[in-house]
Amino acid sequence: MVVTSEGPFGRGAIEEVHLPRAPLVGAIAQIRFPKSPELASDAYLARVRERLKAVYPILREERTVSILVGSPAVQSGPPADRIWRFKSRDEMWQVSLSETFAALDTSAYKDREDFCSRFDEVVETIAQVLAPPMVDRLGLRYHNRLAGESLSELDRFVSQPLLGLSQAVAEPAKLLQSLTQAQFRLDDIDIVVRHGLLPANAIVDPSFKPMPEPTWMLDLDVYKESKRDFTPSDIGQDARRFADIAYRFFRWATTDALVARSRDAVDL
Repeated sequence: MVVTSEGPFGRGAIEEVHLPRAPLVGAIAQIRFPKSPELASDAYLARVRERLKAVYPILREERTVSILVGSPAVQSGPPADRIWRFKSRDEMWQVSLSETFAALDTSAYKDREDFCSRFDEVVETIAQVLAPPMVDRLGLRYHNRLAGESLSELDRFVSQPLLGLSQAVAEPAKLLQSLTQAQFRLDDIDIVVRHGLLPANAIVDPSFKPMPEPTWMLDLDVYKESKRDFTPSDIGQDARRFADIAYRFFRWATTDALVARSRDAVDL
């Protein structure tokens, strides 16, 4: 049960309910560390791949594009960064690795412990192969979308504080987009929440693909920026705490009607 009276950051116990058709479209866990140029070495990359290939056998390399715009002409920016993408066979799970970060993302999220355990394996790989001296930043992000008929029933599925402007308020105009962003600090953890209506094909962040229809979005970004030792057990403990904070906010932001509908595997 959700204890809504405690608000989005209550500290009481909260049960995680498995939702076969949850509105979650993507989850990302990322850790940043001081630059490790050795990752440009084929030998180091081979060691990483050896540890990850059983679960993420597909390896692709990408390069970021950097362009400087200004007078007198458009110029090339700094050298492109290399990013390695290790993907599962169904390509629904992906580990991204560069000289400054490692990330795990998925569109097939099951539950907090499954996700955090997979992230533990990525962090342990980085610790064993690269042994970074410290962590610069750790963050977890959850991106939720409601679409279709659910948009006409947002007041049933979304808690009142997050409903924002509605089509009824906009009449006779048509409400196309309405986004709100809030930032919180809980102890030493930052939480950024973005929510609201988006038109079809809107891109709010390149990390998540646009949807071909209007949607209501709830994006939760929980992170901590602090320099500390690269200790896998501490990182894992923090990741689980961040996941709990995000889940608690999600349950406060949505209603029992949404939970029931998602649990019954009805398409949202």
